[in-house]
Amino acid sequence: MTEISCVIPTFNGLKLLQKNLPSVMKALPVGSQLIISDDGSSDQTVEWMCRNFKLKTTRLPQTHISSPSYFPNQNKLKLFAYSNQETQAKQNVELLLIANKDNLRFTGAANLGVAFAKYEYVMLLNNDAAPKKDAFIRLAQVLDSNRDFFAATALEYDSQSKTNASGKNQLWFEMGIFKHSKADNLEYGQTAWASGGSSMFRLKCWRELNGLDKRFYPAYWEDIDLSYRARQRGLLVIFTPAAVIYHQHETTHDSIWTECEMQKISWRNADRFTWKNGNLWQKISFILWRPYWWWQRNRTTASQLML
Repeated sequence: MTEISCVIPTFNGLKLLQKNLPSVMKALPVGSQLIISDDGSSDQTVEWMCRNFKLKTTRLPQTHISSPSYFPNQNKLKLFAYSNQETQAKQNVELLLIANKDNLRFTGAANLGVAFAKYEYVMLLNNDAAPKKDAFIRLAQVLDSNRDFFAATALEYDSQSKTNASGKNQLWFEMGIFKHSKADNLEYGQTAWASGGSSMFRLKCWRELNGLDKRFYPAYWEDIDLSYRARQRGLLVIFTPAAVIYHQHETTHDSIWTECEMQKISWRNADRFTWKNGNLWQKISFILWRPYWWWQRNRTTASQLML
């Protein structure tokens, strides 16, 4: 059975970790690695993890940080691990907790966690997601089937209703910008991108692509950008409905930003994605259509503020 490295970025997500970690532990193949990348939480996440899993500080392996410009000052990081092999054996996984004093948001916390990954496949999972027991194995089987597969993404169900399925997406250029939506079917096959909260990636390719681009701080479009860059290199991103994950969407973002603020962030990063990845003619189109989208977005924002 394939060991994997599972990375969970978290910010003030103690209640979510308490709820979802049992499902994650059950889904991890024996001998796997679980990395919790705490993003400067103030809700006692680190204290609870250390107490509940008997973690103690350990020396930071400097060689795992591949790109200093991508990560925070290492003096602001603390690494915790199992205090003895007996405890690790009981959980059947190696558990690492990275405590970062700075708040890097999802992109930075995810990159930081993946920097400590040691297995060929990396599962990037949101703290508000609960996988079915065979979900990780199903995703690994997809990557095993073809060396050109960069990522495999799961079928997501809303954790509240157990319906509202998603996971397969489409991306296109229209009226000066890139747009995206759900695909019109949920059959096995290629998808435009692998969701950053419910997908498995090939570690070697992730590192060659330098991970998630921090220019998409604080959120949105970073996973679309990563998959787009992979597909530009001839790699494939695959959706499989055989892997199921229950996801409570937007939990962390909802506690920080209003709906209006989240819309502004998403629009801004859509512009950044278009300018970064568009070809010459798409960039010209982007400039020509910009007054129109400026008007549309300001009108939408004004309507939301009136509600």
